[in-house]
Amino acid sequence: MDDRATSLARPTDRLLTDIARYVYQYEIQSPPAVERAQIALLDAVGCAMETLSSGDCPSFIGPFVQGCTTRRGFRLPGTAFELGPVEGAFDMAVLTRYLDHNDAFPGAEWGHPSDKIGSILPVADWLSRNPAETSDITPPLTVQTVLIALVKTYELQGCVQISNVFDFDRA
Repeated sequence: MDDRATSLARPTDRLLTDIARYVYQYEIQSPPAVERAQIALLDAVGCAMETLSSGDCPSFIGPFVQGCTTRRGFRLPGTAFELGPVEGAFDMAVLTRYLDHNDAFPGAEWGHPSDKIGSILPVADWLSRNPAETSDITPPLTVQTVLIALVKTYELQGCVQISNVFDFDRA
């Protein structure tokens, strides 16, 4: 048996299994948590808008090839760019994080849970605009879906970050 087959035969790490179960099966039933996610989303978009008028950051965003657009792509807020999900995620994350005005969470390692908005929002938007490619996703994605995803990412990052250091020079 080759190394790849051996590695595929190993059981999945329990933490990964627990995270997957939480993401797919746990129902968020806390209205205050969803309200806070809405505030975090608005804050992140506000940071992104401020970033667009700040220094060099606008030169970091946009399509890899100038003038290219992705049909039914993610419309990067505050710009005319319509991007694929990967470019959109990168650009949205750059815009929300560039000025570093957004949230921070302490633990064994500091982190910014709202960084996840940079990937959640563009991917959810792209999936919603491309139903033919995502016919297995039901029901349709809504802002509520995005907010629930944010609640879960905040909770996951917080729980993992409290007791784990990811800067191996400090570990």
